[in-house]
Parts: sequence; C-alpha cells; structure tokens
Amino acid sequence: MSGIPRAVALAFAAAACAALTACQAPLPIATAADGGALPPTGRHGRPGDRDPRTTAPTTTPDAPPQPGNADPDPNCTLIVPPAPLSAAGLATPYRFVATNPGAGACHEANPDQSAFVEAAIFDPASRSLAVYHPLVVDDGTQPAIPPVRPALPRGAVVAVWFGFQANDLTLRYHHVRRGSLDLRYRAGDGCVNGTPGSVFGQFAYCGAPQFFAAANAAIRAGKLRVPPLGTGRDGAPCPTTRDFGVVDQDQSDNLPGSYLATPDGRTAQFSAANRKALHGRPC
Repeated sequence: MSGIPRAVALAFAAAACAALTACQAPLPIATAADGGALPPTGRHGRPGDRDPRTTAPTTTPDAPPQPGNADPDPNCTLIVPPAPLSAAGLATPYRFVATNPGAGACHEANPDQSAFVEAAIFDPASRSLAVYHPLVVDDGTQPAIPPVRPALPRGAVVAVWFGFQANDLTLRYHHVRRGSLDLRYRAGDGCVNGTPGSVFGQFAYCGAPQFFAAANAAIRAGKLRVPPLGTGRDGAPCPTTRDFGVVDQDQSDNLPGSYLATPDGRTAQFSAANRKALHGRPC
C-alpha cells in the first residue's frame, strides 16, 4: 500500500494545521464544496493507536448499545453508492454493515467502529482543490439531515479515500449480495480495497491514481501551487498528515474527517448549519 505523494500530502495537512496548532497561514484547500462544512477535526485509527495528545473525541459517546457483545465487531463493510466519483454518488450516503453479521453489528456512531469517507476535487480550469465528506449511515437508517450535493466543475478529477476505527474495512458495491466479497467495482469506479479475499485493512480508495496524476502534472506545469505549511502560534512548522504529532503510527492510512451523530445513532455531515439544527457533536 503506497502513501500519499509528499507534494499533494502537504495540501491535505491544512485542516489538521488549523485545528491542532492554530496556524496563522490560510487554509490552502477550499471547502465550499463541503456544504459550508467547518474544517474537519477528527481522524481515524485503531483504538489502540490513538494519540493521547488528541483531546477532541473522534466519535460521540451516545453510541447505540450492542447487547450481548462486550467487544464490538472489528470488521465492517461500507456499501459503495453507484458512481461514487460523481456529484450524485458523493451525495449518496455509504451504508455501514457488519462484514459477518454473526460477529455482531456495526454502528457508525460507535467510536470503536466508525468509518470515514473523504473526497478531494481538483478543478483543472480554476487550478484549485476542494474537499467534500460523503456521509456514512447505518444500513437501514436515514441521515439525520440529507447530505448537500456538491457542484462539480466541468472536467473535475475526483478521488475518494476511506478510514476506519477498527481492523478490516471492506468495500462492497451497491448491488452485491450481502455477506459476499466482490471487487467488481474496481473496473467501473476505480475503487481498490485489496485483492479478492484479502482487504488492505483500514484503508481503501477510489480514483486516487488518476487524481494524483492530474494534480502532480499541474504542479509540474506550474498550474497548481502547493502553499507553504506556515508556522503555528507555538513557533513550530504546521504539521502534515505524516507528522507523528497529528497521527498515529499508521501514517499513510489516516484522513481528517468528522460527522455529527444523534443519540439514536443517526448521522449527518459536519457543518455549521447541521450542528445548529441538531445540537450535535462531531464523531
């Protein structure tokens, strides 16, 4: 599993820079496509990997109970919506289910099981990057507030990354029978989860090679500029997504992101408007 190229990875450090070190430099990524979302503050990782210096909770404690199962099921599945790199696909919630129902249920609002999805959008015409966070909901439930549909520029190059709080996250296409493992989505939507019968673990992506090819080509041509990291109020350089002060030991499989969760376990995109409507907390 390869990591994010350093040049593009610097751009993805903006949210962590602002949230954790209160950097004085402006955010280098536009977030208008996120429906007015605030800079994300959460991050994923195995429960045992959490950075003790990160005080903000990554999930709400109001998680649905799991009767008779003291240890939450560590292996869960995301059902990928049709055309996940399109505007409609980005605005369609991913459905969260147990990979093996006999091992227990999977709940997005459970801090030991949460899965996160983040999309990056490169607009070659305006030479800009934007970030959008598709929503994850428990299978069989509805979003607490419907997701905002992003307006994709003509010719936009989109990629999606996934993160997970437990062990193995499996991607399954929307039409595949529950309980089976099928990687047919790889050809049509550019999603990669591993090889048949062997998933990566916490990590997966859709369209990443095409995104990095387009972004790095624009960087080389001088059409896309990665801004400097800036300096935090503590006088130190702002951290990147590969900084051990921000992420855990698994640097290449972390992504910043947050959702809002209601006491009954429903979720919504993390935005100022949704926070006001739900009086929710980030998960």
